Amino acid sequence: DLFTMLQGVETASGQERLPAWAVTHPYPENRLAHTQKMLDSAKVNYAALTWDRDAYLRRLDGLVYGEDPRQGYFEGQTFYQPELKFQVVFPAEWRLNNGFSAVTGLAAKQDGLLQLGLGGTEPLATQLQTFLSQSGVTAGATSDAKINGLPAASAGFTAAMESGAVQGQVAFIEYGGRTYRLVGMATSAQASAYDPLIRGWISSFRPLTDAARLNVQPARIRLVKLSAPMTVSAFNAKYPSTVPVEQVALLNGVATSGSFAAGQLVKRVAK
Repeated sequence: DLFTMLQGVETASGQERLPAWAVTHPYPENRLAHTQKMLDSAKVNYAALTWDRDAYLRRLDGLVYGEDPRQGYFEGQTFYQPELKFQVVFPAEWRLNNGFSAVTGLAAKQDGLLQLGLGGTEPLATQLQTFLSQSGVTAGATSDAKINGLPAASAGFTAAMESGAVQGQVAFIEYGGRTYRLVGMATSAQASAYDPLIRGWISSFRPLTDAARLNVQPARIRLVKLSAPMTVSAFNAKYPSTVPVEQVALLNGVATSGSFAAGQLVKRVAK
């Protein structure tokens, strides 16, 4: 049942799949088939097992549902990081991704890349020099001018890569007791066209002061114990969720046209 639900979640997301060999976990349908094979050969007295669904569900009450905006989130082309209290604006129509170790932007034609991540603990000038000293990197003009009032060390550069030569800008910015590394690069053919976008992206890094964005909270799973039988649609009308009713049904392992029994603990999603 779990893997069937996961398969439904994946289908509902509408995201394009990677090939099976490129993912870190098997696809739900493959795990379902493997699990069913083990169940078919298991010698277990299921009648003797304890069914403790409610105790388990109560542990889920308050669990973050979906992406946690406290770990950073995009709104349009702007990336906000409430915990680290900064924001940065990416160019229009660039593909964006908030990864585990870096926030990236990719040009539509995949000929330009922006990457924001944490730097080291050394002085800014030292970190910049280390970057420019990498094999294949040729340094351009350097600067220690502040960026939005924040200490910074930046430079232009060219680099020889396997896919060809690239040109770009790198900046190390000190803020909130951390150093951030912002790198923007483009193919040589697009370097002049993307240079203003890269410089604008770097110069958009600034402290986040908007209270509403600083205090943004994630959606969480909330439990409701029903006093009477109720259809999924009726439940969603009485206890609205921040997700579509199809996801509410999926979270509870029932069809959208299904129903819940009296006394049942039912999951909803709310902030």
